[in-house]
Amino acid sequence: MRKLAAILLPLLASACAVGPDYKRPTTPPPAVGTFQTVAPGLSSAPAEDKWWRLYDDPALDGLIQRALAANTDLRAARANLERAQAVLREARANYRPQGQTTGSGQYGNSGGFVGQGGRSSEWIYNGGINIEWELDLFGRIGRTVEAARADRDTIEATRDRVALTVAAETARAYVDACALAESIAVARSSADIAQRQLGLIDQRVRAGAAARLDSERSATTLANIRAELPTLEGRRRASLFELAALLGLTPAEVPAEAQACARAPKVLQAIPVGDGQALIARRPDVREAERKLAADTARIGVTTAELYPKISLGGSGNF
Repeated sequence: MRKLAAILLPLLASACAVGPDYKRPTTPPPAVGTFQTVAPGLSSAPAEDKWWRLYDDPALDGLIQRALAANTDLRAARANLERAQAVLREARANYRPQGQTTGSGQYGNSGGFVGQGGRSSEWIYNGGINIEWELDLFGRIGRTVEAARADRDTIEATRDRVALTVAAETARAYVDACALAESIAVARSSADIAQRQLGLIDQRVRAGAAARLDSERSATTLANIRAELPTLEGRRRASLFELAALLGLTPAEVPAEAQACARAPKVLQAIPVGDGQALIARRPDVREAERKLAADTARIGVTTAELYPKISLGGSGNF
């Protein structure tokens, strides 16, 4: 045992991971702090993950939560993340010795004699165990773990990107529907005012106090306002149908809270944006690209290590 340790310790001490070491890119100094956080309506506080709660609208919050739960792309991204985590655990397991056991049983004659030349029958069992431990002298296992970890982080960023897209699309559809409902109410109110104004002008025309041209102009204004209503109503229905699709519902199942919304929600507090560097770093697409670069860099080391011999210790036994 001491001789084995004397051989292994120098090997392990001199072991090194081949391939380039990944270094996370840093934000250039000119890009740091270029975001204006002192402008009206902005705050230097860190940005919130659930940014839609800045609207302080319980209906919007509930709709986004339902959309996140119903989205199939997000469920697929979560499943991919679980798979990547399993791959990472498998890669880490290669640091430990790998074992394999075998066993068999057979019922038959034992070969002995009993009485008048009869043979005895019994169960005969055999078993074995094999153990192998790869010495990571050139960093193949370490680089594999490094690549698997970066792949997991990449998929995690992909999941966050999908979630951000779903939340943004849901919020946009809801806000559009609410804003269009408000525009429809304004258009109807304007039509009522234009209708009353047309009636007054017609009275003046009949009394000879106004020209016929004034009545025609007022009628044209009323017609233009009424012509806008079908367009606004169609756009609102389209926004509600889009919202239903994001929730995994049919157009006939548009949530009541969305249909009842008559005014666009507004942010009544300063929008936290943090500093520019942190704002860029937390973007899922930026994180996804950076983690892909880390994974590809680690795989260079894995491929390089494959060019070197693999040294393993093994043992086996039977019983």
